[in-house]
Amino acid sequence: SWREYDVSRDSRDGRQDKRIFADVTATFKDIDYYGFNPALTLSASRTNSNVGLYDVNRVGLSIGIKSAF
Repeated sequence: SWREYDVSRDSRDGRQDKRIFADVTATFKDIDYYGFNPALTLSASRTNSNVGLYDVNRVGLSIGIKSAF
């Protein structure tokens, strides 16, 4: 994604951010408990900005449940 801010307190030229992201989810359908399956999600994103303060790299792992129906 691309975001452009006309006004920024950190730069006279405004701020421009480029962000790329991806999510992958694995649902374990062999494990069933009252109609729910465990799920594991891996998320990653990277933001590059013309203002270094807003450069961010993120990686996340979440565990949850999903309906089997």
